[in-house]
Amino acid sequence: MNDLDVATAAEELGNNAKLIYQATGVRTYLMRPPGGNLGGELANYAKQQGYLVTMWSADSHDYYVSTPLIIDNVLSNVRPGGIVLLHDGGAIAAKPLQPCRKLSPRYSARATNS
Repeated sequence: MNDLDVATAAEELGNNAKLIYQATGVRTYLMRPPGGNLGGELANYAKQQGYLVTMWSADSHDYYVSTPLIIDNVLSNVRPGGIVLLHDGGAIAAKPLQPCRKLSPRYSARATNS
């Protein structure tokens, strides 16, 4: 998505903001560029529109591994205040919430004990 022009970047950002609002009732001002690509017009346009362009600090590698490996990847890399990258496709497409359901209590216990 580094090659988007301003009009396409505006459309992408607007469409996603609308979908997030429809699903949650919350307006977001956070944006993670696809693939972590900070070049091109999308990240620049988002910043100009007042979005906080953010990246992840722990990659689950969920696009090609199983749930147990996703959990291990997250738990071995996550830190307090970090952002975990999870997708709604790839290896978790058939069971999108399974890693999250297993991670939540583990991370909560780990955070409490640190």
